[in-house]
Amino acid sequence: MFSYWAKPADTADLAKILNEHIAGLVADHPRRFTGLGTLPMQHADLSIRELERCHKSLALAGIHIGSHVNGWNLDDERVFPILEAAANLGSAVFVHPFGSIRIALGSDYPFPLGEHHPGKMIEEMELDNNTRSNLLADAALDWLALKRKDFE
Repeated sequence: MFSYWAKPADTADLAKILNEHIAGLVADHPRRFTGLGTLPMQHADLSIRELERCHKSLALAGIHIGSHVNGWNLDDERVFPILEAAANLGSAVFVHPFGSIRIALGSDYPFPLGEHHPGKMIEEMELDNNTRSNLLADAALDWLALKRKDFE
C-alpha cells in the first residue's frame, strides 16, 4: 500500500509523483480537498526531505503514513526523526492502519459518539452476527488474548 517494501529511492520517486498529483488536485479544487502527502518511511532522510517539500513547496496539510514500516511499529527509533520533523513543521500526521483485519471497538472514551449506551449503534446496524460480535468484543478479546467465557 505504501511501498515500504521497495528500495527507498524508488519509494521516494513514487512519493514525489503521488504528492505532486495530490497537490495538483488540491490546487484545482481547493474548496473540495485538503491534501496529505506520502513518504518513503523506510528511510528517514529521504522522508524528511519529501516532508519538507510537501509542506513548503506543495502546501499539503500533512502526511499519511502506515501504522507500521516493514515490521517496525511507530515507536521504533528509526521513525522518530520523521515524526519530530512533522511536529516542527506543524504538519498533520494521519496514521492509516493496514496489514491487519483486527478492529477493536468498545467504550467510546475519550471520543464520545453521543451514545449513552456504548455499542448500541453497532447493535442496531444491519450486520451479520459474526461481524457484530467482532466489532463489539471478539476482535478486542483476541487482540488481548482473553477468552469470552471469562466475561460471561
